Amino acid sequence: METTTINAADKPLRTPKKVVRVAAAMIIQDDTFLIAQRAGKRHLAGYWEFPGGKIEEHETPAQACQREIYEELHCKISVDSYFLTCEYEYEDFILSMDVFLCHLLEGKQVISTEHSGLKFIRADEIDSIDFAPADIQFLPNIKKLMGSLQRTLCPKAS
Repeated sequence: METTTINAADKPLRTPKKVVRVAAAMIIQDDTFLIAQRAGKRHLAGYWEFPGGKIEEHETPAQACQREIYEELHCKISVDSYFLTCEYEYEDFILSMDVFLCHLLEGKQVISTEHSGLKFIRADEIDSIDFAPADIQFLPNIKKLMGSLQRTLCPKAS
């Protein structure tokens, strides 16, 4: 049997990946929620996601969520509650995403200059949408939440 000895000094050190912290909004309207399609030349262009963005050093995740939605969608939201945090490791960085349940404060129209598409969908449409990898991992949680919400909004007659 042959033995190979590897000197740790001969192994290149891997630089730890940068963790990018973001806040995302799950904007609920009746039995639907808003998703946004990433535009042309951005990372993961064409994929659908929950709108939001980077958390700045001076703000809480909930504040970042409100600010990003106002900047990207030109509307004001109420951040109703924290939903979940997920982490996803991309090739160059680790995404840590805090997701909040929200609703629109003004009107029902949402406009974006940063996305190529916006739409409200129902939970039963999730499987037909091409979501960004980080968002895919918590879609089962969303289906469960929206199913619960649907039962609350439209209870079956006894």
